[in-house]
Amino acid sequence: MLTAVAMPALAAFYREFYPRLYRFVFAQTGAPHADVDDIVQETLLQAWRRHEEFLGQAAPELDHGHREAQARGRVARPPAG
Repeated sequence: MLTAVAMPALAAFYREFYPRLYRFVFAQTGAPHADVDDIVQETLLQAWRRHEEFLGQAAPELDHGHREAQARGRVARPPAG
């Protein structure tokens, strides 16, 4: 559960990473926008829940979330070769 103190921090985290991650996932997958939005939100939620583990190192965690989405079949993998 989010506290009133955590809400502004979550909002700032979301504003900072959402646009860049959205563009990355869309470019990598070509998935429909609704699916990209779902993937990005799931990834950011995972990252937020574990934010203390990777403060200052968000990119690897966000990439991990994208790989997990690929493994679940939520997004297409980039073509080989």
